[in-house]
Amino acid sequence: LRHASRSLIKGGNARVLQAWGIGAPLRGEALLTVAPRRIQLGDSLTLEVTISSRAKREQPLVIDYAVHHVKANGSTSPKVFQGWTLQLAAGETRALRKTHAVKLITTRRYFAGAHRVELLVNGRVAAEAGFELRL
Repeated sequence: LRHASRSLIKGGNARVLQAWGIGAPLRGEALLTVAPRRIQLGDSLTLEVTISSRAKREQPLVIDYAVHHVKANGSTSPKVFQGWTLQLAAGETRALRKTHAVKLITTRRYFAGAHRVELLVNGRVAAEAGFELRL
């Protein structure tokens, strides 16, 4: 069932998240940093996440990230990528890191400009950062 509902989880569907026991919002703070701030096509981004709990109990978290890619007309389109699934203890702070490659693939075209990255915790935007892509 989890495999069948993964696109709904990535989309932040409240009913599906609730059914899996991860519908509650983060009780705490999230910080997202993206480095470097300017990249060329073919480079990689490093996403650094710090999650802090202010809850009195352990909380289950599904942490994904959405990259808002610039389209040909200048607008942006989000693409959600799977991040981490974890249990955050009461009062715990955890640091997470992920590398995201921005390279040519057959299913996506890249355009220069300001791209945005959103951190999604249990389907809700918890933090955001940006980077500049140069071709």
